[in-house]
Amino acid sequence: MYNIPTDNLIRIMRFETDAVNYAVLLIYALIMAKWLKAFVENSRAAYAAGAVYAVPNLILINLPGEKGDSLIKFLPAILAVLTAYLLDNRRNLKQKLFLVLTFITTRWLVAGTLAEISFFERDFVFSHDFFKSSVPITFWEFIIWELILGGCNIFLLERALFLIQRTYTKKSEDMEMSELILLAAPLCAILSVRPLVSEYYDLWGQGILAGYITENIPGDVWKLIFYALSFVAVVAIDILYQNIKASRENEKNLELLKGQTEEIRRHIGRIEEMYADMRGLKHDMGNHIAVIEELTKSGNIKEAYSYIESLKESLNAAQPRIKTGNPVTDIIISEYAEKLSDAGISLKAAFTFPNGEIDAFDISIILNNALQNAYEELLKHDKRGEVALSSYQREGIYIIEVSNIADSLHKLDKETGLPASDKAEAGHGYGLKNIRNVALKYNGDIDITQDELGSGEILFKLIIMLQTK
Repeated sequence: MYNIPTDNLIRIMRFETDAVNYAVLLIYALIMAKWLKAFVENSRAAYAAGAVYAVPNLILINLPGEKGDSLIKFLPAILAVLTAYLLDNRRNLKQKLFLVLTFITTRWLVAGTLAEISFFERDFVFSHDFFKSSVPITFWEFIIWELILGGCNIFLLERALFLIQRTYTKKSEDMEMSELILLAAPLCAILSVRPLVSEYYDLWGQGILAGYITENIPGDVWKLIFYALSFVAVVAIDILYQNIKASRENEKNLELLKGQTEEIRRHIGRIEEMYADMRGLKHDMGNHIAVIEELTKSGNIKEAYSYIESLKESLNAAQPRIKTGNPVTDIIISEYAEKLSDAGISLKAAFTFPNGEIDAFDISIILNNALQNAYEELLKHDKRGEVALSSYQREGIYIIEVSNIADSLHKLDKETGLPASDKAEAGHGYGLKNIRNVALKYNGDIDITQDELGSGEILFKLIIMLQTK
Protein backbone atom coordinates (compact mmCIF):
# COMPACT_ATOMS: atom_id res chain seq x y z
CA MET A 1 0.00 0.00 0.00
CA TYR A 2 1.05 3.58 -0.53
CA ASN A 3 2.50 5.00 2.67
CA ILE A 4 2.69 8.81 2.31
CA PRO A 5 3.26 10.35 5.73
CA THR A 6 2.51 13.95 4.71
CA ASP A 7 -1.13 14.90 5.24
CA ASN A 8 -1.04 17.57 2.52
CA LEU A 9 0.27 15.12 -0.03
CA ILE A 10 -2.44 12.65 0.90
CA ARG A 11 -5.11 15.33 0.47
CA ILE A 12 -3.70 16.29 -2.92
CA MET A 13 -3.64 12.66 -4.02
CA ARG A 14 -7.23 12.18 -2.93
CA PHE A 15 -8.28 15.38 -4.69
CA GLU A 16 -6.50 14.28 -7.87
CA THR A 17 -8.13 10.86 -7.72
CA ASP A 18 -11.59 12.41 -7.27
CA ALA A 19 -10.98 14.90 -10.08
CA VAL A 20 -9.93 12.14 -12.46
CA ASN A 21 -12.94 10.05 -11.45
CA TYR A 22 -15.35 12.94 -12.05
CA ALA A 23 -13.76 13.79 -15.39
CA VAL A 24 -13.84 10.16 -16.50
CA LEU A 25 -17.48 9.88 -15.45
CA LEU A 26 -18.53 12.90 -17.50
CA ILE A 27 -16.67 11.53 -20.51
CA TYR A 28 -18.38 8.17 -19.90
CA ALA A 29 -21.68 10.03 -20.26
CA LEU A 30 -20.57 11.38 -23.63
CA ILE A 31 -19.44 7.91 -24.69
CA MET A 32 -22.84 6.50 -23.75
CA ALA A 33 -24.55 9.24 -25.77
CA LYS A 34 -22.34 8.46 -28.75
CA TRP A 35 -22.99 4.72 -28.26
CA LEU A 36 -26.77 5.20 -28.24
CA LYS A 37 -26.80 7.74 -31.06
CA ALA A 38 -26.22 5.02 -33.67
CA PHE A 39 -29.34 3.16 -32.47
CA VAL A 40 -31.89 5.99 -32.22
CA GLU A 41 -33.64 8.14 -34.79
CA ASN A 42 -33.56 11.27 -32.63
CA SER A 43 -29.99 12.17 -31.69
CA ARG A 44 -31.24 14.44 -28.89
CA ALA A 45 -32.60 11.33 -27.18
CA ALA A 46 -29.06 9.95 -27.03
CA TYR A 47 -27.60 13.12 -25.49
CA ALA A 48 -30.46 13.33 -22.99
CA ALA A 49 -29.68 9.74 -22.02
CA GLY A 50 -26.03 10.70 -21.48
CA ALA A 51 -27.08 13.52 -19.15
CA VAL A 52 -29.41 11.21 -17.22
CA TYR A 53 -26.53 8.76 -16.88
CA ALA A 54 -24.15 11.40 -15.47
CA VAL A 55 -26.31 13.01 -12.78
CA PRO A 56 -27.07 10.01 -10.50
CA ASN A 57 -23.55 8.69 -11.05
CA LEU A 58 -22.14 11.92 -9.62
CA ILE A 59 -23.99 11.00 -6.43
CA LEU A 60 -23.26 7.27 -6.47
CA ILE A 61 -19.54 7.83 -7.10
CA ASN A 62 -19.26 9.06 -3.50
CA LEU A 63 -20.79 5.92 -2.00
CA PRO A 64 -18.18 4.11 0.10
CA GLY A 65 -16.77 0.81 -1.04
CA GLU A 66 -18.00 -1.51 -3.77
CA LYS A 67 -20.99 -3.00 -1.96
CA GLY A 68 -24.19 -2.69 -3.91
CA ASP A 69 -22.15 -2.30 -7.08
CA SER A 70 -24.18 -4.87 -9.00
CA LEU A 71 -27.53 -3.32 -8.10
CA ILE A 72 -27.87 0.38 -7.33
CA LYS A 73 -24.90 1.40 -9.45
CA PHE A 74 -26.60 -0.11 -12.48
CA LEU A 75 -29.49 2.31 -12.02
CA PRO A 76 -27.99 5.32 -13.93
CA ALA A 77 -27.37 3.26 -17.04
CA ILE A 78 -30.88 1.77 -16.90
CA LEU A 79 -32.43 5.24 -16.46
CA ALA A 80 -30.34 6.53 -19.36
CA VAL A 81 -31.52 3.85 -21.76
CA LEU A 82 -35.15 4.24 -20.69
CA THR A 83 -34.77 7.95 -21.42
CA ALA A 84 -33.49 7.16 -24.91
CA TYR A 85 -36.44 4.80 -25.41
CA LEU A 86 -39.07 7.32 -24.28
CA LEU A 87 -37.64 10.18 -26.35
CA ASP A 88 -37.08 8.02 -29.44
CA ASN A 89 -40.75 7.38 -30.33
CA ARG A 90 -40.89 4.55 -27.77
CA ARG A 91 -39.60 1.94 -30.17
CA ASN A 92 -37.48 -1.20 -29.84
CA LEU A 93 -37.35 -1.41 -26.04
CA LYS A 94 -35.81 -4.89 -26.10
CA GLN A 95 -32.88 -3.58 -28.11
CA LYS A 96 -32.44 -0.73 -25.61
CA LEU A 97 -32.26 -3.25 -22.77
CA PHE A 98 -29.55 -5.12 -24.65
CA LEU A 99 -27.65 -1.87 -25.14
CA VAL A 100 -27.63 -1.06 -21.44
CA LEU A 101 -26.40 -4.56 -20.59
CA THR A 102 -23.68 -4.25 -23.20
CA PHE A 103 -22.56 -0.86 -21.89
CA ILE A 104 -22.48 -2.01 -18.25
CA THR A 105 -20.64 -5.22 -19.12
CA THR A 106 -18.09 -3.52 -21.35
CA ARG A 107 -17.41 -0.76 -18.84
CA TRP A 108 -16.80 -3.31 -16.07
CA LEU A 109 -14.52 -5.46 -18.25
CA VAL A 110 -12.43 -2.39 -19.13
CA ALA A 111 -12.32 -1.17 -15.52
CA GLY A 112 -11.51 -4.66 -14.21
CA THR A 113 -8.70 -5.08 -16.70
CA LEU A 114 -7.12 -1.78 -15.75
CA ALA A 115 -7.57 -2.44 -12.02
CA GLU A 116 -5.72 -5.72 -12.42
CA ILE A 117 -2.95 -4.02 -14.40
CA SER A 118 -2.73 -1.44 -11.58
CA PHE A 119 -1.88 -4.19 -9.11
CA PHE A 120 1.04 -5.25 -11.31
CA GLU A 121 2.12 -1.62 -11.69
CA ARG A 122 1.97 -1.07 -7.90
CA ASP A 123 4.08 -4.17 -7.23
CA PHE A 124 6.58 -3.08 -9.87
CA VAL A 125 6.91 0.39 -8.33
CA PHE A 126 7.40 -0.82 -4.77
CA SER A 127 9.87 -3.47 -5.77
CA HIS A 128 12.37 -0.64 -6.44
CA ASP A 129 14.08 1.27 -3.63
CA PHE A 130 14.18 4.31 -5.93
CA PHE A 131 10.44 4.83 -5.35
CA LYS A 132 10.24 3.65 -1.75
CA SER A 133 13.00 5.99 -0.59
CA SER A 134 11.53 9.22 -1.97
CA VAL A 135 8.11 10.59 -1.01
CA PRO A 136 8.00 13.21 -3.84
CA ILE A 137 8.86 10.58 -6.48
CA THR A 138 6.18 8.25 -5.12
CA PHE A 139 3.74 11.15 -5.07
CA TRP A 140 4.34 12.08 -8.71
CA GLU A 141 4.30 8.46 -9.79
CA PHE A 142 0.84 8.16 -8.23
CA ILE A 143 -0.43 11.34 -9.92
CA ILE A 144 0.88 10.31 -13.35
CA TRP A 145 -0.46 6.77 -13.06
CA GLU A 146 -3.94 8.00 -12.08
CA LEU A 147 -4.00 10.25 -15.16
CA ILE A 148 -2.83 7.38 -17.38
CA LEU A 149 -5.43 5.09 -15.83
CA GLY A 150 -8.23 7.58 -16.44
CA GLY A 151 -7.15 8.11 -20.04
CA CYS A 152 -6.91 4.37 -20.68
CA ASN A 153 -10.38 3.85 -19.19
CA ILE A 154 -11.85 6.38 -21.61
CA PHE A 155 -9.91 5.19 -24.65
CA LEU A 156 -10.49 1.46 -24.14
CA LEU A 157 -14.21 1.84 -23.37
CA GLU A 158 -14.76 4.01 -26.44
CA ARG A 159 -12.82 1.62 -28.68
CA ALA A 160 -14.55 -1.46 -27.25
CA LEU A 161 -18.02 0.00 -27.80
CA PHE A 162 -17.00 1.16 -31.28
CA LEU A 163 -15.99 -2.40 -32.16
CA ILE A 164 -19.29 -3.80 -30.89
CA GLN A 165 -21.17 -1.08 -32.75
CA ARG A 166 -19.44 -2.01 -36.00
CA THR A 167 -20.37 -5.67 -35.63
CA TYR A 168 -24.00 -4.72 -34.87
CA THR A 169 -25.08 -4.01 -38.45
CA LYS A 170 -28.90 -4.23 -38.14
CA LYS A 171 -29.25 -1.26 -35.80
CA SER A 172 -32.72 -0.16 -36.88
CA GLU A 173 -34.39 -3.58 -36.87
CA ASP A 174 -36.65 -4.53 -33.98
CA MET A 175 -35.27 -7.14 -31.63
CA GLU A 176 -37.45 -10.11 -30.71
CA MET A 177 -37.69 -11.47 -27.16
CA SER A 178 -35.91 -14.70 -28.15
CA GLU A 179 -33.06 -12.64 -29.59
CA LEU A 180 -32.83 -10.53 -26.43
CA ILE A 181 -32.56 -13.70 -24.32
CA LEU A 182 -29.86 -15.07 -26.64
CA LEU A 183 -27.79 -11.90 -26.35
CA ALA A 184 -28.47 -11.10 -22.69
CA ALA A 185 -27.64 -14.55 -21.30
CA PRO A 186 -23.82 -14.34 -21.77
CA LEU A 187 -23.78 -10.72 -20.61
CA CYS A 188 -25.64 -11.61 -17.41
CA ALA A 189 -23.30 -14.58 -16.88
CA ILE A 190 -20.29 -12.24 -17.11
CA LEU A 191 -21.89 -9.65 -14.82
CA SER A 192 -22.64 -12.34 -12.22
CA VAL A 193 -18.89 -12.54 -11.59
CA ARG A 194 -18.73 -8.82 -10.80
CA PRO A 195 -20.04 -9.00 -7.18
CA LEU A 196 -17.72 -11.95 -6.51
CA VAL A 197 -14.69 -9.91 -7.57
CA SER A 198 -15.90 -6.95 -5.46
CA GLU A 199 -16.38 -9.23 -2.45
CA TYR A 200 -12.89 -10.64 -2.97
CA TYR A 201 -11.37 -7.14 -2.90
CA ASP A 202 -13.49 -6.19 0.12
CA LEU A 203 -12.49 -9.26 2.14
CA TRP A 204 -8.81 -8.72 1.32
CA GLY A 205 -9.07 -5.09 2.47
CA GLN A 206 -10.73 -6.16 5.71
CA GLY A 207 -7.94 -8.67 6.26
CA ILE A 208 -5.31 -5.93 5.89
CA LEU A 209 -7.17 -3.68 8.34
CA ALA A 210 -7.54 -6.55 10.83
CA GLY A 211 -3.84 -7.37 10.52
CA TYR A 212 -4.10 -11.02 9.50
CA ILE A 213 -3.17 -10.16 5.88
CA THR A 214 0.09 -8.29 5.40
CA GLU A 215 0.35 -8.19 1.63
CA ASN A 216 -1.47 -6.10 -0.94
CA ILE A 217 -3.95 -7.69 -3.35
CA PRO A 218 -1.74 -9.40 -5.94
CA GLY A 219 -2.17 -9.02 -9.68
CA ASP A 220 -3.73 -12.09 -11.29
CA VAL A 221 -3.00 -13.06 -14.89
CA TRP A 222 -6.01 -15.38 -14.91
CA LYS A 223 -8.35 -12.50 -14.18
CA LEU A 224 -6.85 -10.61 -17.12
CA ILE A 225 -7.46 -13.64 -19.31
CA PHE A 226 -11.05 -13.82 -18.02
CA TYR A 227 -11.69 -10.16 -18.88
CA ALA A 228 -10.19 -10.57 -22.35
CA LEU A 229 -12.11 -13.76 -23.14
CA SER A 230 -15.32 -12.24 -21.78
CA PHE A 231 -15.03 -9.32 -24.17
CA VAL A 232 -14.31 -11.68 -27.06
CA ALA A 233 -17.47 -13.57 -26.09
CA VAL A 234 -19.52 -10.34 -26.14
CA VAL A 235 -18.30 -9.50 -29.65
CA ALA A 236 -18.65 -13.11 -30.86
CA ILE A 237 -22.26 -13.37 -29.67
CA ASP A 238 -23.05 -10.09 -31.40
CA ILE A 239 -21.49 -11.31 -34.65
CA LEU A 240 -23.41 -14.58 -34.36
CA TYR A 241 -26.64 -12.64 -33.86
CA GLN A 242 -25.98 -10.51 -36.94
CA ASN A 243 -25.18 -13.62 -38.97
CA ILE A 244 -28.47 -15.18 -37.89
CA LYS A 245 -30.32 -12.01 -38.90
CA ALA A 246 -28.53 -11.96 -42.25
CA SER A 247 -29.35 -15.63 -42.80
CA ARG A 248 -33.03 -14.98 -42.09
CA GLU A 249 -32.98 -12.03 -44.44
CA ASN A 250 -31.42 -14.16 -47.17
CA GLU A 251 -34.08 -16.80 -46.63
CA LYS A 252 -36.83 -14.21 -46.97
CA ASN A 253 -35.16 -12.78 -50.06
CA LEU A 254 -34.95 -16.23 -51.60
CA GLU A 255 -38.58 -16.88 -50.74
CA LEU A 256 -39.60 -13.58 -52.34
CA LEU A 257 -37.40 -14.25 -55.36
CA LYS A 258 -38.96 -17.69 -55.73
CA GLY A 259 -42.39 -16.09 -55.77
CA GLN A 260 -41.27 -13.56 -58.36
CA THR A 261 -39.79 -16.34 -60.50
CA GLU A 262 -43.14 -18.08 -60.46
CA GLU A 263 -44.73 -14.78 -61.44
CA ILE A 264 -42.35 -14.45 -64.40
CA ARG A 265 -43.22 -17.98 -65.47
CA ARG A 266 -46.87 -17.01 -65.37
CA HIS A 267 -46.10 -13.95 -67.51
CA ILE A 268 -44.27 -16.14 -70.00
CA GLY A 269 -47.30 -18.44 -70.06
CA ARG A 270 -49.46 -15.43 -70.85
CA ILE A 271 -47.11 -14.47 -73.68
CA GLU A 272 -47.30 -17.99 -75.10
CA GLU A 273 -51.09 -17.86 -74.91
CA MET A 274 -51.08 -14.45 -76.59
CA TYR A 275 -48.88 -15.68 -79.43
CA ALA A 276 -51.06 -18.79 -79.81
CA ASP A 277 -54.16 -16.58 -80.08
CA MET A 278 -52.42 -14.37 -82.61
CA ARG A 279 -51.36 -17.39 -84.65
CA GLY A 280 -54.94 -18.62 -84.54
CA LEU A 281 -56.23 -15.26 -85.73
CA LYS A 282 -53.63 -15.18 -88.50
CA HIS A 283 -54.59 -18.73 -89.54
CA ASP A 284 -58.27 -17.75 -89.69
CA MET A 285 -57.66 -14.33 -91.25
CA GLY A 286 -58.46 -15.62 -94.74
CA ASN A 287 -61.79 -16.92 -93.51
CA HIS A 288 -62.53 -13.61 -91.78
CA ILE A 289 -61.76 -11.64 -94.96
CA ALA A 290 -63.97 -13.97 -96.99
CA VAL A 291 -66.87 -13.45 -94.56
CA ILE A 292 -66.46 -9.66 -94.68
CA GLU A 293 -66.33 -9.70 -98.50
CA GLU A 294 -69.47 -11.86 -98.68
CA LEU A 295 -71.34 -9.54 -96.31
CA THR A 296 -70.40 -6.40 -98.26
CA LYS A 297 -71.26 -7.99 -101.65
CA SER A 298 -74.67 -8.97 -100.36
CA GLY A 299 -75.28 -5.43 -99.06
CA ASN A 300 -75.19 -6.39 -95.35
CA ILE A 301 -72.98 -3.41 -94.48
CA LYS A 302 -74.19 -3.16 -90.90
CA GLU A 303 -73.40 -6.83 -90.25
CA ALA A 304 -70.00 -6.38 -91.92
CA TYR A 305 -69.14 -3.46 -89.59
CA SER A 306 -70.31 -5.50 -86.58
CA TYR A 307 -68.14 -8.42 -87.69
CA ILE A 308 -65.14 -6.10 -88.13
CA GLU A 309 -65.65 -4.68 -84.60
CA SER A 310 -65.74 -8.20 -83.16
CA LEU A 311 -62.56 -9.04 -85.06
CA LYS A 312 -60.84 -5.88 -83.70
CA GLU A 313 -61.83 -6.81 -80.14
CA SER A 314 -60.32 -10.27 -80.63
CA LEU A 315 -57.11 -8.71 -81.97
CA ASN A 316 -56.88 -6.28 -79.03
CA ALA A 317 -57.53 -9.07 -76.52
CA ALA A 318 -54.74 -11.14 -78.07
CA GLN A 319 -52.05 -8.53 -77.42
CA PRO A 320 -51.00 -6.48 -74.36
CA ARG A 321 -52.36 -3.00 -73.81
CA ILE A 322 -48.88 -1.47 -73.45
CA LYS A 323 -45.98 -1.97 -75.85
CA THR A 324 -42.44 -1.63 -74.43
CA GLY A 325 -40.28 -3.49 -76.94
CA ASN A 326 -40.14 -6.68 -74.85
CA PRO A 327 -42.99 -9.21 -74.44
CA VAL A 328 -42.26 -9.89 -70.75
CA THR A 329 -42.36 -6.22 -69.71
CA ASP A 330 -45.36 -5.73 -72.03
CA ILE A 331 -47.32 -8.26 -69.98
CA ILE A 332 -46.11 -7.02 -66.56
CA ILE A 333 -46.98 -3.38 -67.15
CA SER A 334 -50.26 -4.24 -68.91
CA GLU A 335 -51.34 -6.41 -65.99
CA TYR A 336 -50.46 -3.72 -63.46
CA ALA A 337 -52.34 -1.15 -65.53
CA GLU A 338 -55.41 -3.37 -65.28
CA LYS A 339 -54.83 -4.05 -61.57
CA LEU A 340 -54.45 -0.35 -60.79
CA SER A 341 -57.45 0.54 -62.92
CA ASP A 342 -59.63 -1.90 -60.97
CA ALA A 343 -58.59 -0.03 -57.78
CA GLY A 344 -59.43 3.35 -59.31
CA ILE A 345 -55.76 4.24 -59.92
CA SER A 346 -54.41 5.25 -63.30
CA LEU A 347 -51.01 4.23 -64.68
CA LYS A 348 -49.15 6.74 -66.82
CA ALA A 349 -46.53 4.61 -68.59
CA ALA A 350 -43.78 5.84 -70.88
CA PHE A 351 -41.53 2.81 -70.62
CA THR A 352 -39.18 1.39 -73.23
CA PHE A 353 -37.07 -1.72 -72.78
CA PRO A 354 -33.36 -0.80 -72.74
CA ASN A 355 -30.77 -1.41 -75.42
CA GLY A 356 -27.76 -3.35 -74.18
CA GLU A 357 -27.10 -6.52 -72.23
CA ILE A 358 -29.77 -6.28 -69.55
CA ASP A 359 -31.76 -9.39 -68.70
CA ALA A 360 -35.54 -9.13 -68.99
CA PHE A 361 -35.78 -11.14 -65.74
CA ASP A 362 -33.89 -8.40 -63.85
CA ILE A 363 -36.06 -5.67 -65.34
CA SER A 364 -39.14 -7.68 -64.37
CA ILE A 365 -37.94 -7.79 -60.72
CA ILE A 366 -37.62 -4.01 -60.75
CA LEU A 367 -41.03 -3.44 -62.32
CA ASN A 368 -42.88 -5.98 -60.17
CA ASN A 369 -41.50 -4.61 -56.91
CA ALA A 370 -41.68 -0.92 -57.79
CA LEU A 371 -45.24 -1.04 -59.15
CA GLN A 372 -46.43 -3.26 -56.28
CA ASN A 373 -44.98 -0.81 -53.71
CA ALA A 374 -46.70 2.13 -55.43
CA TYR A 375 -49.99 0.18 -55.59
CA GLU A 376 -49.84 -0.69 -51.87
CA GLU A 377 -48.91 2.89 -50.91
CA LEU A 378 -51.96 4.32 -52.67
CA LEU A 379 -54.30 1.65 -51.30
CA LYS A 380 -52.93 2.13 -47.78
CA HIS A 381 -54.00 5.77 -47.73
CA ASP A 382 -57.15 5.12 -49.79
CA LYS A 383 -55.75 7.17 -52.66
CA ARG A 384 -57.23 7.13 -56.13
CA GLY A 385 -54.40 8.95 -57.83
CA GLU A 386 -51.82 8.09 -60.41
CA VAL A 387 -48.70 5.99 -60.71
CA ALA A 388 -46.16 7.33 -63.19
CA LEU A 389 -43.67 4.95 -64.84
CA SER A 390 -41.02 6.17 -67.26
CA SER A 391 -37.60 5.21 -68.57
CA TYR A 392 -34.86 6.73 -70.67
CA GLN A 393 -31.33 5.85 -71.76
CA ARG A 394 -28.35 8.18 -72.04
CA GLU A 395 -24.71 7.37 -72.77
CA GLY A 396 -24.76 3.84 -71.43
CA ILE A 397 -26.97 4.68 -68.43
CA TYR A 398 -30.53 3.34 -68.29
CA ILE A 399 -32.86 5.04 -65.81
CA ILE A 400 -36.28 3.93 -64.59
CA GLU A 401 -38.50 6.29 -62.57
CA VAL A 402 -41.61 5.30 -60.62
CA SER A 403 -43.55 7.94 -58.68
CA ASN A 404 -46.74 8.11 -56.64
CA ILE A 405 -48.42 10.28 -54.04
CA ALA A 406 -47.95 9.58 -50.32
CA ASP A 407 -49.63 11.12 -47.27
CA SER A 408 -46.43 11.70 -45.32
CA LEU A 409 -42.66 11.50 -45.53
CA HIS A 410 -41.22 8.01 -45.23
CA LYS A 411 -38.60 7.61 -42.50
CA LEU A 412 -35.38 6.48 -44.11
CA ASP A 413 -33.21 3.83 -42.54
CA LYS A 414 -29.88 5.40 -41.54
CA GLU A 415 -27.93 2.34 -42.65
CA THR A 416 -29.55 1.53 -46.02
CA GLY A 417 -31.08 4.85 -47.02
CA LEU A 418 -34.30 2.97 -47.82
CA PRO A 419 -37.71 3.66 -46.27
CA ALA A 420 -38.29 1.66 -43.12
CA SER A 421 -41.12 -0.81 -43.63
CA ASP A 422 -44.19 -0.27 -41.44
CA LYS A 423 -45.64 -3.73 -42.11
CA ALA A 424 -45.12 -6.71 -39.86
CA GLU A 425 -45.84 -9.40 -42.44
CA ALA A 426 -42.92 -11.67 -43.27
CA GLY A 427 -41.26 -10.76 -46.54
CA HIS A 428 -42.51 -7.20 -46.69
CA GLY A 429 -39.90 -4.48 -47.01
CA TYR A 430 -37.58 -6.54 -49.19
CA GLY A 431 -38.88 -5.15 -52.49
CA LEU A 432 -36.62 -2.11 -52.51
CA LYS A 433 -33.69 -4.22 -51.34
CA ASN A 434 -34.20 -6.55 -54.31
CA ILE A 435 -34.44 -3.58 -56.65
CA ARG A 436 -31.16 -2.25 -55.27
CA ASN A 437 -29.53 -5.68 -55.65
CA VAL A 438 -30.46 -5.69 -59.35
CA ALA A 439 -29.12 -2.15 -59.75
CA LEU A 440 -25.84 -3.08 -58.08
CA LYS A 441 -25.56 -6.07 -60.40
CA TYR A 442 -25.37 -3.59 -63.29
CA ASN A 443 -22.99 -1.23 -61.43
CA GLY A 444 -25.83 1.13 -60.61
CA ASP A 445 -27.91 2.09 -57.59
CA ILE A 446 -31.23 3.56 -56.59
CA ASP A 447 -32.21 6.99 -55.32
CA ILE A 448 -35.32 8.14 -53.47
CA THR A 449 -36.73 11.67 -53.46
CA GLN A 450 -39.65 12.95 -51.42
CA ASP A 451 -40.98 16.36 -52.46
CA GLU A 452 -43.69 18.16 -50.53
CA LEU A 453 -46.60 19.31 -52.68
CA GLY A 454 -48.75 22.34 -52.05
CA SER A 455 -51.64 20.12 -50.94
CA GLY A 456 -49.60 18.78 -48.03
CA GLU A 457 -49.06 15.49 -49.82
CA ILE A 458 -45.70 14.00 -50.74
CA LEU A 459 -44.51 13.05 -54.22
CA PHE A 460 -42.51 9.87 -53.66
CA LYS A 461 -40.16 9.05 -56.53
CA LEU A 462 -37.99 5.95 -56.93
CA ILE A 463 -35.12 6.29 -59.43
CA ILE A 464 -33.23 3.17 -60.59
CA MET A 465 -29.98 3.59 -62.50
CA LEU A 466 -28.34 0.77 -64.47
CA GLN A 467 -25.28 0.67 -66.70
CA THR A 468 -25.99 -0.91 -70.07
CA LYS A 469 -22.35 -1.14 -71.25
